Amino acid sequence: MKNICILVVITVLVSLNGCKSSSVQRQDDTAVNNLGVTFNGPGSADFSLWAPTAQAVRLQLFGSASAVAPIARIPLIRDGSGTWRTRVSAADSGLSDLAGLSYQYLVDGRPVLDPYAKSMAVTRGGVTGRAGIVDLNRFSISGFANIAGYNKREDAIIYEMHVRDFTVDPDIENTLNGHRFGTYLSFIQRLGYLRNLGVTHIQLLPVMAFYYGDEQSASRREWAWKSGASNYNWGYDPHSYFAPTGMYASDPADPQARVDELKQLIEAIHDHGMGVILDVVYNHHPVASILDDIEPGYYYRDRNDSFAGIDLATERPLVRKLITDSVTYWTREYKVDGFRFDLMGLIDQATMAEAYKAVSRINQATLFLGEGWRMYQGPTQKMADQDWVTEQNFAAVFSDEIRDLIKSGYSDEGAPRFITGGAQNIRHLFNNLMGRPSVNLVADDPGDLVQYVAAHDNLTLHDVIAVATGLNPYAPKQEEEILKRQKLANLLVLTSQGIAFLHGGQEYGRTKRWRGDEIPTDSHTTTTGITYIHNSYDSPDIVNFFDWSRVDDPGPARDAMLYTRGLILLRRSTDAFRLGTAEKVARQTSLIESPDVHEYDHVIAYTAKSEHGDAYHVFVNADSQPRLLRTAQDFSHAEILVDGIDAGTEKLDQPTGVEVTAEYIRLQPLTGAILRTR
Repeated sequence: MKNICILVVITVLVSLNGCKSSSVQRQDDTAVNNLGVTFNGPGSADFSLWAPTAQAVRLQLFGSASAVAPIARIPLIRDGSGTWRTRVSAADSGLSDLAGLSYQYLVDGRPVLDPYAKSMAVTRGGVTGRAGIVDLNRFSISGFANIAGYNKREDAIIYEMHVRDFTVDPDIENTLNGHRFGTYLSFIQRLGYLRNLGVTHIQLLPVMAFYYGDEQSASRREWAWKSGASNYNWGYDPHSYFAPTGMYASDPADPQARVDELKQLIEAIHDHGMGVILDVVYNHHPVASILDDIEPGYYYRDRNDSFAGIDLATERPLVRKLITDSVTYWTREYKVDGFRFDLMGLIDQATMAEAYKAVSRINQATLFLGEGWRMYQGPTQKMADQDWVTEQNFAAVFSDEIRDLIKSGYSDEGAPRFITGGAQNIRHLFNNLMGRPSVNLVADDPGDLVQYVAAHDNLTLHDVIAVATGLNPYAPKQEEEILKRQKLANLLVLTSQGIAFLHGGQEYGRTKRWRGDEIPTDSHTTTTGITYIHNSYDSPDIVNFFDWSRVDDPGPARDAMLYTRGLILLRRSTDAFRLGTAEKVARQTSLIESPDVHEYDHVIAYTAKSEHGDAYHVFVNADSQPRLLRTAQDFSHAEILVDGIDAGTEKLDQPTGVEVTAEYIRLQPLTGAILRTR
């Protein structure tokens, strides 16, 4: 039976970016398949591009990324689905193999990047780019992660990290086994730290190829206090949804290297007993030409709700297919264990559901989470925002409600909150800790929520505490107080019901303090004469680096890291803080009442009971004064597992900052405690 292309003709509109609305917006995608490059065997491959309104499509093959003239220019033939196809034999082009070549398409004379490119040639950024032909079988990952104790999404403890940040610190150069800093391979050399920290998943900031940045200059460490014009990039300007970036490859000029080395990193993370979550950006592109030059007016909406470029029309069949094919590819080929969707609220629900269905067929343990901010302002669509969490149980959203209660957030960052001197409604805080927000969003399952206080955006947790309290991190005693408050935030996150999430460095007090003489052009806040960078996506390495001295050298920062490590160990040792259902949370948790705790206060106490009968009693004094809590329950025989200095699963014989009697519990200022009764 012939493939029939049904075109729905609609009125031509002019979009915000000057593109006309396409006559193929409602074309069914069922007849469109095998896009990109498909190998038929050694030296032979099929090339396919969907461009239904194009008049002519040609394939240009290049011998190298720097070559100006193609070694071959081959016409493609359009089929009934609007897909242009051709088969290329290396022998016909006088070549021994196709692997290692790069290519572009010419669509009605316009050079375009294959949206399904599996790798890319080296780029200096801001250009169309060329796809790289690679052998995907050269390195194969053995399987998905086998994570001890990970049976449901509430068991996840996610650690967010940027590939370059993790190893750009010059002090660890001699520990990278000869690998260049900031690469996939150097990241492997430091994985032992994250394994010992105890997290279950590493969430990598975008590793798909991004549009801006000079890959050829990636080996230059930016270690001067200069603002703007940085080659640094977080990666939220996607260029390809199938190709890894060469920024983190040992040789950006080799399209094969970035593929093999990212696979090696993922395999190594799995070998260390952790999973990999990719941060993916399917909601926008930085420029319209990436896809508009292929099929004008089809791929994008006529609005910019992301404020980051131009928004993808995820609701259209071939855009939905692009996204679903992408997550499926990364799951099957790279064995990634989950996805964090940037600005997920700009993606329609049907696309998210189809993507999850496709991925879960391959990996039932996959983890989906995303930013559910309600940003979409267009025509009526059902979007995957915070309102969607009660309609499904597979895609969690970040809870800005708990973030704002504990330390303040985006709109009022630096305002006093629970850990920074601002009394909060204690029952409301408790409900959020138990996975029951009620103001910004509503959830009917604790796994609907990513419980967090900091991520890559905005100020680090350390810095927002400094801004909110006016404490000076250059003064040792005041820095100690910042870290005490940070430890309380980590304690609250790691004893909450839901998916626990830590920003990389949150365990030790990571700071993005500006120490240069000039005023930075980057987004920043200055308080008490000290400047902190908000969003460091264009800041140099010296702002963004993971400071290994803070975790390696004795001192308060290392102590804070060890404290967080103990809290993670405790969370993973019991199901009390990850009960998994709203019914269990309602039945097995409770707020500890005390006449000494006011409706709005700086102190909270709550109990979480394990399925095995143990009960854990959490006490947090975020006040700058000692607090005595009289309770109806006698805790004098309880085991103290966490005090003001130490945290873990073993009883502390001489606890610090905590006094327990039959009638009351006394906590010193800025002190948390966890007691266990059996």
